[in-house]
Amino acid sequence: MSWHTRVYLTILGITGLITGAVLIGAPDRTADYFVWPVGPPTGQLSTVYFIGAGYLGTGLTTLGALFIARSWQEVRLLIGPIVVFAGLMLAATGLHAEKFFWDRPQTWLWVSLYGVIMAGAAILARTEPPARRDVFSGRRLTRAEHLMLAFAGLVMAVWAAAMFVFPSYGALVWPWPLTLLTDRVIAGWISVGAALSLSGALTADAATLRVPLMGWMVTVTLFILAALASSTIMSPQDPRTWLYFAGLGASLAGAGLLLRRLATAPPLTASGVADLGAAGNTSLVCPSFSGGVPHDDGSAAAELPLEGGMGQEDCGWAPVGAGRA
Repeated sequence: MSWHTRVYLTILGITGLITGAVLIGAPDRTADYFVWPVGPPTGQLSTVYFIGAGYLGTGLTTLGALFIARSWQEVRLLIGPIVVFAGLMLAATGLHAEKFFWDRPQTWLWVSLYGVIMAGAAILARTEPPARRDVFSGRRLTRAEHLMLAFAGLVMAVWAAAMFVFPSYGALVWPWPLTLLTDRVIAGWISVGAALSLSGALTADAATLRVPLMGWMVTVTLFILAALASSTIMSPQDPRTWLYFAGLGASLAGAGLLLRRLATAPPLTASGVADLGAAGNTSLVCPSFSGGVPHDDGSAAAELPLEGGMGQEDCGWAPVGAGRA
């Protein structure tokens, strides 16, 4: 992982931890210190806890990635959802500019940080290596997993778009009262899950989902705890309350099951290539290796038995015999 990726994740992590901790620590005083007075009063506690949980989860995820991930490929799926969220927060700020305290430095810091996040993502897109479709460093997603991630992503994307474009729609589906601004902010957090699920469905490499899945599980767990901490605002008789907890629970369970399957995938080397020394009957497949065993599509590929610690930058892995005519 390059130094600029580490700096980018560090900025995100520290910002998320500080923002989340402050919001959760003083949920009833946002008018005194935050960039806007979070409301309405009847749903303030739940809304502030939710937003704080989201920032805290982001901070834990990005800082944790610095210790867990060893390559750009393991963290690249984090960037898209973060950029989507940053863009929506800037849009919400512009649409509700009259709600913000522009005489406070933290409001200008709010806007500047989201601008930095988007600019930093653009820099990473130019400097980090693009994902390669002919090489994968772990287990591939199954067709069912692709479809489930795509379905979940589309559902969340439609939900987030409806709440952001038609903020009064939030009153129909959300289990506690929201203002137009907080409706759009919460839509931004839903869009994070949508972007993560859709980008995950499009990847051929399940190993790149490991860190994002861990981060999503942490964030959803915090959302659940935040809702429980302010559960007096939600009515047990309201079906929206049960839908809310059921949705979070299903998301958490699905991510956990997929992450459990990925636990059997080989670890990555520092260069982002699978280290399959302990994976048993497996081979490196090198598409550009001259004189290799031909694949079904006619392209040449070499199959090399894996030794402990062996890895090649231009190779993927497959069971022994895969790709033979």
